[in-house]
Amino acid sequence: MIDIKTRKVIKNIKVLDKSAELSKNMKDAFVRTKDKAEETQQTTHDTPNAYATDKASEKANEVTNITAYKAERFGRNSTKKVYNNIKAFRNNHKVVQNWADVLSVYSVKTSTGDNHTDVVEWIQIE
Repeated sequence: MIDIKTRKVIKNIKVLDKSAELSKNMKDAFVRTKDKAEETQQTTHDTPNAYATDKASEKANEVTNITAYKAERFGRNSTKKVYNNIKAFRNNHKVVQNWADVLSVYSVKTSTGDNHTDVVEWIQIE
């Protein structure tokens, strides 16, 4: 009969080697972050002059945008203030007009009273 080759089975408990696993995971993470960083870096700057020019133009655009935003906000606030002032003037004008209507039926008589004080009398016109 033919001999069948068999393998000896060793039964022991496998131990998890955490230090080896940890170093492998750290190496993988480092490689992933390095690749990610290379993807996000701009490769359009060939010289330091090109980099400085791009940065200066970016800052100029940023300042322009901020200035435009603040000017627009100032304009909005000014418009609101003018609207509120006009509204208040109209309300006050109506109040003054009402008082003028009320006072138009009165006449004023002034005289000098005791101790040289002015006396004002309101006399209703009929």
